[in-house]
Amino acid sequence: MTTAWQWITVVLAMAILLQAVLASFGLFEGEARLVDVHRELGNMLPLLALAQAVMAAILFRRKVLRASSLWIAIVLFPLVTGQLMMGYETSENATAIALHIPLGVLLMSLTTMNAVLAWILHPGRR
Repeated sequence: MTTAWQWITVVLAMAILLQAVLASFGLFEGEARLVDVHRELGNMLPLLALAQAVMAAILFRRKVLRASSLWIAIVLFPLVTGQLMMGYETSENATAIALHIPLGVLLMSLTTMNAVLAWILHPGRR
């Protein structure tokens, strides 16, 4: 299960990074379809974050995962969910867009940190 843990951390981190790319090209290059893809991918991210949190809890309980990785995974779920909710408010609320972008940067940082920890602290079989 630790290999699955490693990969789910990478998938979430890459999905968050992809979100920034999709939004940037969609908004600044006028590619409306990319904004639609950004929204649809965003709809899936809370489920991925929840799966990561559940997996982290299981691995922590089995004494395979450190508390730091567990807490990052637990914190990510409400942050990703809040990001999704703010994303739907950005067209009508300047405060939402003002928070949506920095929260995305925070999510990129946390997911990347968790992925790095997963691969450094749980390298799996070699």
